[in-house]
Amino acid sequence: MGLNAAFNKKSDLAGDEEIASLTKRMKSVKLTALQKSHEASWWNGKDNWAPSKLDHVFAAEHLKFKDFGGYQVKMVGWPDRSTKAQQRSWIDNYSDHALLYAEIVN
Repeated sequence: MGLNAAFNKKSDLAGDEEIASLTKRMKSVKLTALQKSHEASWWNGKDNWAPSKLDHVFAAEHLKFKDFGGYQVKMVGWPDRSTKAQQRSWIDNYSDHALLYAEIVN
């Protein structure tokens, strides 16, 4: 993500620009972005940093995934905690990245 993003002539892409570019490239090889239960997957728990959309899941279009309330990817960890205190506790104990969980179904 960010500086010198692959296959882009522009450097220092904004996150949304890079996601759009990657989505377009993946579509050309029949991969599609799966919908996540929460947009942001990274946050260091500090007030001076906003949660970021760093992690994504692309899958072959023919695959079918379990539905988690309208999403194919369930975010587990700090994003699914109710309060900032609970989120920070999860980050401190485990990771500043959330877990991304998906299940392929027949």
